[in-house]
Amino acid sequence: MIAPTRLTDFPAIDLVDAYQRKALSPVDVARACLARIDALDPRFNAFCLRDDETALKMAKTSEYVEGKVNPAPWSTACRPR
Repeated sequence: MIAPTRLTDFPAIDLVDAYQRKALSPVDVARACLARIDALDPRFNAFCLRDDETALKMAKTSEYVEGKVNPAPWSTACRPR
């Protein structure tokens, strides 16, 4: 398997693991996704509506919650063994 080279290419389970280890933040990933949309949407015109402000607020909230509470049980339950 080829390792992802962009944050937008990582599987969700790997992102959860990186968040738990504090190697990445949800804000980093949200910004990377928005930048990827900026790069590709002029070519594909796939997005009709974007709310960058809300996306970043939600990422910041997620970052705060992740630091204050234990990870959700599903984040470890669905990890391959």
